[in-house]
Amino acid sequence: FAAYLGGPFAHGTAFPAKDAAPWLGGILLGAVGVATFGVWRGRADASFLRRALPWLMITGFGLANAAITMVGRLGFGVPQALESRYSTYALLVPLGLVPVAALLVARWPRRGGADRRLGQAMLAGAAGSMVLLLWLSQLQLFPDWEVRRRTMLLEKALMQLVRCVDEPRLLRTYVTPNIKAFRGTVEALDGLGWLQPRPLESPVIAAIAEATSPGDPNCGVIERKIQEGATFTLYGWSVLPEGVQPAHAVLLTFDDATRGPVIFSVARLNVKRVDLATATGEPGYVDAGWVLEVPRAKLPPGPQVVKAWAYDAEQGRAWRLAGEMSVAP
Repeated sequence: FAAYLGGPFAHGTAFPAKDAAPWLGGILLGAVGVATFGVWRGRADASFLRRALPWLMITGFGLANAAITMVGRLGFGVPQALESRYSTYALLVPLGLVPVAALLVARWPRRGGADRRLGQAMLAGAAGSMVLLLWLSQLQLFPDWEVRRRTMLLEKALMQLVRCVDEPRLLRTYVTPNIKAFRGTVEALDGLGWLQPRPLESPVIAAIAEATSPGDPNCGVIERKIQEGATFTLYGWSVLPEGVQPAHAVLLTFDDATRGPVIFSVARLNVKRVDLATATGEPGYVDAGWVLEVPRAKLPPGPQVVKAWAYDAEQGRAWRLAGEMSVAP
């Protein structure tokens, strides 16, 4: 509970975030207790109460969210409380505390003005410290933002492909351990029209790409192909044609005599390609590499031709990469 509240400020200290967050959250909880006691003592002042209670309710809303999340996520430990998605609600606690503290300082009795000035200085110092810690935390997290963005786009791609590709390992790693419930959720949300682009109805690549494309080297290349026993491995790189960024996922297809290329597997881009970024002068290409080992059993019997496609989860479109692999029976 305390780590949830201190999480937004914990990444900017010299200590590990998982250690600093509970302490910072504990300090905030102490401040909440002091502010609540101060408001209670001033309850006879109707004007003060009308001004203070709305801010205290904002703080209370943040505390309630922390409590609900704690109940639902307790088994995951402190690191779970540091997830960035909780910051919006955790920040409501200090957001409401600062105005309440200002109102309380304004009610301090005048004794030459010294006590009030001391209170104002303490309030300014506390608020400034919170802003500084929050700013330092964001600086520490800047490098993670792009990584998180790419991960979320991979998750979106897996959601769009859930009807036509069986990728339990990727789904459990990046989306949810409860794959059956997830499929049902996707169906329900799609039925409401809330998913855009919509999940693919068919694994046939023609629904999202030019099936007869010869491959565009500007979108990427299959560079190495290895088949050993019951598996085969592909190495390559992939970027989107619109904008200098890695593809959100790479789709692998085999050629079906009737339907054309059919999607059978998905690769995430997880190989650093400094050489590619240096050669092209595009820093965004450093994360464009991928490698995927595939069981031969994923393909139909007989010789097969495997192709790769750069996938854009925002548009639900794909472009074929240059190269292909002939897989023996």
